[in-house]
Amino acid sequence: MTLKRRESLIVLGSTAFIASLPPAARALSFESKDKLKIGTKSQIDRFGIISFSYPGPTHPAQAVKLHDGRIVAYSLLCTHMGCPVSYDAETERYVCPCHQSAYAAWNDATVVQGPAPRPLPNILLEEDQDGNIFAVGISAPVFGSSTTIQQIDEIYAKESKL
Repeated sequence: MTLKRRESLIVLGSTAFIASLPPAARALSFESKDKLKIGTKSQIDRFGIISFSYPGPTHPAQAVKLHDGRIVAYSLLCTHMGCPVSYDAETERYVCPCHQSAYAAWNDATVVQGPAPRPLPNILLEEDQDGNIFAVGISAPVFGSSTTIQQIDEIYAKESKL
């Protein structure tokens, strides 16, 4: 099977994204053996948002189409206390109602307002030649996963010493 240009760019973009991560974050990245179909390109073009669960059924996630045309996807669990965040399409931010943390969707969901300690986990996406969009990996453990917050903090602390 050969990849079309659009597919190649998405795959290359995902690879470039992983390569651009700090070493500790790359260690947390994974590509699952099973792709999860989250929707289609036409759905996201029409509605701007696709909600799904990833990496497991209890982990809410969302893919959004940004003003610049990029499609990005993130975990919807705040990295501060695990409250569900919501997307504000006008500002392209995810906002947590519990403690007012805000994340810039256009900038890898980096924290733009605390107290969240780190960005939302980025969900890696692929698109096939038929316009189907798949979740294929995630950049970090989601809040409440088997990896504890203490373990994540230790990984980031080791990275900052490099």
